[in-house]
Amino acid sequence: MRRLVHRLPAGAPLGALVTLVALVASGVLAPWLAPHPPERQYEDGKLLPPLSLRVVVPLDAEHDRLRVADRVSAAGADAARPGLLVFEHRGERVEVDTGLHAADDLATPVRFWLGTDAIGRDVFSRLLFGARLSFSLAGLALVMMLGVGVLVGACAAFGGRLIDGLLMRAVDGLLAFPMFFLVIALVAVFGRGLGTLVAVLGLTSWMGLSRMVRAELLSLRDRDFVTAARGLGLGPLRILFRHLLPHTLTPLVIQASFAVAGLITAEAALSFFGLGVEPPDASWGNLMQDGRIWIGSAWWISMFPALCLALTVISLNVLGDALRDYLDPRAIRP
Repeated sequence: MRRLVHRLPAGAPLGALVTLVALVASGVLAPWLAPHPPERQYEDGKLLPPLSLRVVVPLDAEHDRLRVADRVSAAGADAARPGLLVFEHRGERVEVDTGLHAADDLATPVRFWLGTDAIGRDVFSRLLFGARLSFSLAGLALVMMLGVGVLVGACAAFGGRLIDGLLMRAVDGLLAFPMFFLVIALVAVFGRGLGTLVAVLGLTSWMGLSRMVRAELLSLRDRDFVTAARGLGLGPLRILFRHLLPHTLTPLVIQASFAVAGLITAEAALSFFGLGVEPPDASWGNLMQDGRIWIGSAWWISMFPALCLALTVISLNVLGDALRDYLDPRAIRP
């Protein structure tokens, strides 16, 4: 890592790595880090700004109905009505009979670190679960993309002139379509859903990868070590998996770092336009869409997921550039 850091301006790759690890960890640990369930809606808690401190008031024993208040004036003050809660919200005095035996310990002060959205959901909690879902979808789509791209590239390199020509012309035809509009069309045809979204993203992103794998394998298949392996009686599949594909790992890792950024951006764009992750599930794309009409008065709803998306893409691109410089055998290293 020390040598990698020296390849770019001081601290750039290390800062990108720390940022990316923090974002991924926040998604993985979302169930433990989120202060509120991501779907929970608080009555009277709509469009609260960041760092708002409010009192959460359960209105029943199951805690299914909750309100927020500026402060609780009295709890269980009336002996005849032990479940009575008297609280203030936005300057108004409100009395609620919870129907419980005692209301003394029902009011809990909580802080909404990044505010709430238009229906009273905590933005910070939804942001964490959005990171979890966005990274999961991108990771699954990346695995599918790598599998299809390596398979098609290997078949083109070792399948003979006819198969190579057919596969590469098919790749050229797919690359001629604007990918984003192709993804929109496929989602519209096959319907929305997490499985459909992973399949569509993975199956529309492998074309450039397959051409790269084909080019690498074509440059290696006539090398002396491959000829020696054939002379020892090794079959084509063993030569491919044991001697050739390991040499493509370096460009594959570099390509994957850039591909993840593209997959996360594509998922966010689809969710923003209502074709990706369906509510109430949270992703960075539909979080930005939720705050679109409130951007003037409640900027935090869209700003924080957009910031996380930008940091993720920038970090992945910086790491990809650093890996490319570090792993390039022609680079001059100190």
